Amino acid sequence: MGRQIVYCEGCGNSLREDDFDRGKARTVDNRPFCTECRPYSEGEEPPPKRASSGRVPAQPPPPRKNATERVPIVGPPPRRPGAGPAAKASNPVPIILAVVAVIILILMFALSKSSSTPPPPPPERPSTPLIIDIPKPKPPVDPLTPPPPPPRDPTPPPPVIRRDPPSNPSKPSDPLKIPTAAEKFESFLGQIRQMIQDDSRKERSSEILNMFAAAAKTAGPRATEVEKMKNDYLATLDEPTRRAAMWSEWKITSGNEDGKTGLIPSYGDRNSVWITHPLDRKTPAKLEREVDIPSGKKTTLSFSIAPHPQGDFELRVYVDNKEVVKEPIGPPGSGWREKKIDLSLYAGKRVALRLENVPTEWNFEFAFWSDLTVTSE
Repeated sequence: MGRQIVYCEGCGNSLREDDFDRGKARTVDNRPFCTECRPYSEGEEPPPKRASSGRVPAQPPPPRKNATERVPIVGPPPRRPGAGPAAKASNPVPIILAVVAVIILILMFALSKSSSTPPPPPPERPSTPLIIDIPKPKPPVDPLTPPPPPPRDPTPPPPVIRRDPPSNPSKPSDPLKIPTAAEKFESFLGQIRQMIQDDSRKERSSEILNMFAAAAKTAGPRATEVEKMKNDYLATLDEPTRRAAMWSEWKITSGNEDGKTGLIPSYGDRNSVWITHPLDRKTPAKLEREVDIPSGKKTTLSFSIAPHPQGDFELRVYVDNKEVVKEPIGPPGSGWREKKIDLSLYAGKRVALRLENVPTEWNFEFAFWSDLTVTSE
């Protein structure tokens, strides 16, 4: 590293370390001076001054930094708080703590004032006159008068006798008791009876007939009762409605044949007649229904059937897909033929019935059906 350069306190010339070693510079009171500018103590003579050449002495050159010289490290001058653009922001924590302390002191002062303030006195009550109850003197007790009888207990009320309401299968007495199948069926019949009673204008006949059809599917041994209820209701309807209701329980599949099939008011001497025709040369017309056969009774499927005046066909009857009847219906114009089929063999079961109008020669093979019923006796 280079040597340190200092300047004379008097003339400002630069002084080197070797100037101090050769006596050309001295330090007085820790201040550097050249030999010409240094102060002298008492008794010491200053050196002779050099002759002036008349020239203005050259000003000392400004100090320059040299890579080989050592520049003294001088600390920065002290800065005032908040001065200069690079001044650091003051720490806000002490200010916040001071504000919090002031707020706490204010709250403590307010609490002490509120606690020291005495509560307001209670409102004065209106003065009431002092009433003194003076006991009345008891009459003298006569030793000859018998004492009054002791008080008796009040007469207990008569016991409440509860009578059970009459049993009604349609309304179980215990709401937590699950109704049986018989009770549910009786309740359903009660709904039908109530609906018939309320429908005085016969505006809900189709709905009532549908309910009869639903009851017949679950009637079981009470199928005869349901059938009788239905027939009694049908007797109260007008003729067109009655004719349509007789066939409401059967599913009928038939060819249209230009509108010549369907329900007609009468044919021959029979009323409410249904006409069917095969769908094509291989597909018969069908009348289908499911029915419950009750036990212990004789159940019969009965109907009347007739051919067209100019044709014939083949009749087939199936019970649970088992063929029980197969015979030709003719010759043409032969009129009505009565048919009865015993279903007692299927007692206690639910069976599917199917009646077919089967084509033969495809010549006026219309079938006329009447009085198609299932009865149990």
